[in-house]
Amino acid sequence: MRKILVILNKESVVPKRLSECSAVVVDIFLATTTINTLLAHDIEPVYAVENAEVALQVRHLLSGNTLVFGESFGYAIDDFIYPDPTLITAQIGATQAIICSTNGTKAIQKAKNAAQLYISSLANGHAVAKALHEEQSERPIVIIASGNDGSFSLEDCIGAGQIIAHLLKLGDYILSDAAYAAQSIYESVKAQNFEPLTHTETVQLLKRFNMDDAVPFVIDTIESMDFSTIYKDGQISIQRKEDLQ
Repeated sequence: MRKILVILNKESVVPKRLSECSAVVVDIFLATTTINTLLAHDIEPVYAVENAEVALQVRHLLSGNTLVFGESFGYAIDDFIYPDPTLITAQIGATQAIICSTNGTKAIQKAKNAAQLYISSLANGHAVAKALHEEQSERPIVIIASGNDGSFSLEDCIGAGQIIAHLLKLGDYILSDAAYAAQSIYESVKAQNFEPLTHTETVQLLKRFNMDDAVPFVIDTIESMDFSTIYKDGQISIQRKEDLQ
């Protein structure tokens, strides 16, 4: 029986331990929500990089219409689009995107050598769970709740719990203590129509920067994207049949 583990911040990730695991990165406010929204608008692939410097290096190497998103500790970066998913609908016509962030994209970089790496948000966590369940493998599942610069993040824990709740509907799994806690928190927040999401520390930060339009967007789009998303060879894209492992 497969085991599900949850890591409660990216700083606790030991990359070499993921090489024989299926990993999932969750950063609800905002990186993984923005990534999945880009893909939902046919902007693919998405390159998730560690910081603005690397983002500009990657942009220099790419041809075509490329969007560059980024923030640093909540602050906007000059000449970058803020990684707010509500801004994406106005960007039709782009063929690909690059994103850097304080937590989510760094978590992706730390997890990139996992046997299989998924990118999950509340919009598609149900689809990620289905993809994990359908894997032809007994690999452990490690869900990385990116956190807030080393601290626990309630919204990312909820995102981890969503995946676990759906996996438990599909089959039997062994849960670590953190996985059990995440699933319990998710069920409690779901019963409250996700209202606790509006009170998280990250939301207060977004409000200070007048960037909180994404909060209702995240809640309104819960489980609205019926695709799983994977990181492969440096690119994030919608998972297709040939990507199944």
